[in-house]
Amino acid sequence: MSKKEWPLWEVFIRSKQGLSHKHAGSLRAADAEMAIEILSDGLQKNILSLNSSGLVSEYELIYTVTYRVKNINSTEWSTPITLDLNRQYTFDNENIVAKELEEKRLIRGMKDELIRTMATQISLQKD
Repeated sequence: MSKKEWPLWEVFIRSKQGLSHKHAGSLRAADAEMAIEILSDGLQKNILSLNSSGLVSEYELIYTVTYRVKNINSTEWSTPITLDLNRQYTFDNENIVAKELEEKRLIRGMKDELIRTMATQISLQKD
């Protein structure tokens, strides 16, 4: 069966604190034999530069996720894998609402990219 013929699986995220879950995306895979555990994920926001008035003019966002995988028939988890993504953006105190929206979009895009990267890495482990 070629990768194009693989069934489409839906991926959901469920926190350890509760039973609610959130749709994270879809991916094609030969089977549903892998389990993923997110060990940590977090966002760090650093100031990169200040303007002449001492106000922030540039930020850096660093989103980090550490996860591990295992075959559902195995008791052994893989070595933890850490992924980092960095984004920089300028900040303007005159356009605070627009810049806050831009930051939220950057963070959402970073999360989406990390999910795609994780899915690719996991599918390559199975090949």
